[in-house]
Order: sequence, then structure tokens, then C-alpha cells
Amino acid sequence: MAVIQKIKDGILTEENLKRLVDLVNQDMVDSSIQYQNELSTILQDLTDTNHRLERLYNAVESGHIPFADLAPRIHDLKGRHDKLQERKIQIE
Repeated sequence: MAVIQKIKDGILTEENLKRLVDLVNQDMVDSSIQYQNELSTILQDLTDTNHRLERLYNAVESGHIPFADLAPRIHDLKGRHDKLQERKIQIE
């Protein structure tokens, strides 16, 4: 019991607990900002990837470029899109 009382008196003081709460709150704010920045970057990348895919689809549909020539690039962009979407869901 004496050990517990010493911990309460020396460590679990009101001042120490307030500092701990402040540190935890600041850490949460910092993490939130970091995730918001990452989410913003992901949304920009998703928009860019979607535009690239649209241009490739339009080139195939218009007959300007054979699908076989664009298939690898479309596959790569779709994979990138899927990874970005997955990370977006994790962050949200």
C-alpha cells in the first residue's frame, strides 16, 4: 500500500495528469493534421489517375490507339487507383 500511495503522491499528481492530457491532445492534433495532409495528397492523386485513365479510354474508344498498346498502362493505372482508394479508406 505504501508503494501505491507514493505513486499517487509523486507521479499521479494533478499537475502531471494535466501535462499528460495536454501531451496526448497535442499528439492527436498532430496525427490528425498528418492524416488530413495524406488524405489531401491521395485525393489529388486519385483525380490525376482518373483523368489519365479517361484519356486512355478515350484514345481506345476513338480508335486512335489499339487497346493492346494501352492495356499495360491501363492495368498499371488501375492498380495505382486501387491502392490509393484502399489507403483513402484506411485513413477515413
